[in-house]
Amino acid sequence: MQNSTTSISNIFVSELSLWMMLLAGIFAIILANGNTRKQEDNGLLEIMQARCVGRFAPLLATFNELILINGLTTILIGSGLNILNLTGSNGTGNWLFASLIGVAGLLFGSLTILLAQVSNNNSQNLTFTFGFFTLFYLLFVGKMVHPKWPVAWLTPFSVVRKLSIYQHNNFGPILLLFVLGLALFGIGFYLASIRDEGSGLLPSIAGRKTLPFLRNYPMLVLVNQFESSAVWIVLLFIFGAMYGSVLGSIQSIVKGNPLITEILQTQANQAITSFLFVISLVFAVIATVPGILTIYKLRTDEKRGLIELIYARPVTRTTVYLANVLIGMAISVVAFVGFEMGIFLTQQATLKSPLKLSHFISLIWANGLSKVLCLA
Repeated sequence: MQNSTTSISNIFVSELSLWMMLLAGIFAIILANGNTRKQEDNGLLEIMQARCVGRFAPLLATFNELILINGLTTILIGSGLNILNLTGSNGTGNWLFASLIGVAGLLFGSLTILLAQVSNNNSQNLTFTFGFFTLFYLLFVGKMVHPKWPVAWLTPFSVVRKLSIYQHNNFGPILLLFVLGLALFGIGFYLASIRDEGSGLLPSIAGRKTLPFLRNYPMLVLVNQFESSAVWIVLLFIFGAMYGSVLGSIQSIVKGNPLITEILQTQANQAITSFLFVISLVFAVIATVPGILTIYKLRTDEKRGLIELIYARPVTRTTVYLANVLIGMAISVVAFVGFEMGIFLTQQATLKSPLKLSHFISLIWANGLSKVLCLA
C-alpha cells in the first residue's frame, strides 16, 4: 500500500493549498473593492441611489456576489478533484480542500468591505487591504521558519497546517474562518451605517500647502501612480516569497527520488535553478503589466480631457510621452526585482544550501530587463 505522505494527492495539497488561498484572496480583494469603494469614488453609487435603491443595497449585493462566486468556486474545485480522483485522495478531503479556497475568498472579501468603510478613498483601501494581506503571509512564513512563534495564530493562512486534508479531514478551522468572515462583514455593515458617503472613518490628513517637487510633470505621474504601483510591487514580492518557500520541497523530491534524478538528469540545486528560470520568464511578463497601465494612462487621460490641463502649462508632448514611458519601465523593473528578492529572502530561510544573490541578479538581467524594454 502506498504511503499517504508520499501520495500524489498529499503533494498536491501541500504545494497548492497556500497558492490557491492567495489567488482566491487577491481575486476577492479586487472584486470587493471594485464594487464598493471604487464605485463610490467614481460617483456610480450616487447615481444608483438616485433610483429606488436602499442605502445598503450595494453593500449587500457585493457580499452576496462574494458568496455566490466563492460558492461556485468551491463546487467546481470539489467536483473537479472528485473527477480526477488523485492517488491517495478521498471525497471528504476533496471537498475540504475546495471549501478552504472558497472560505478564503469570502474572508478576504469581507475584510476588504470592512476596510472600505475606514479608508478615505479607493487607493487607500487597496493599500490597507494588501498591507494586511502581506502581513498575514509574512506571519505564516515566520511560522515556517520559527515554529514556536506566539503570533502565528493571527494569520488565516495558518489553517493550512491544521486541516490534515486526506488524513483526518478537520473541518473545524474552515468553520472558524467562515464565522470570522461573517463577523468582519457584520462589523463593516455597522461602520457603513455610521459614516458619511464619500469619506472614511479615518481622519483625512491635510497635505502640505507647497510641494516643490510637484512643479514638473514627471513627478506628478510618479505621485499619481505610487499607490497602484506599490500594490503591484507588494503582490509580486508575495508571489516570489511563496515560490521561494516551496524550493525546499523541490530539492527534497529530487534528492529523495533516484528516478526523478535520472529522468531530469540533474541534481537538486540544478533542478531549482531550472525551475527559477522558467518562473522568472513568466513573472517577467507579469511585471510589465503595471508599466503598461502607466503608459496607457496617457490614452485614458486624453479621453477624460485631463491631458489638456497639462498642456495648458509649458509642457511639451515629448516630456509627457517620455515621462510615462520611462516611469512605466522603472515601475516594471522594480516590480520584477521585488519578485526575485521575495524568492531570494525566503529561500535563504528554507534551503540548507541557498542560492547566492548573484544568481538572482543574473535572472534580473536576463529576463526582467529584456521584457521591460519591450514596453518602449
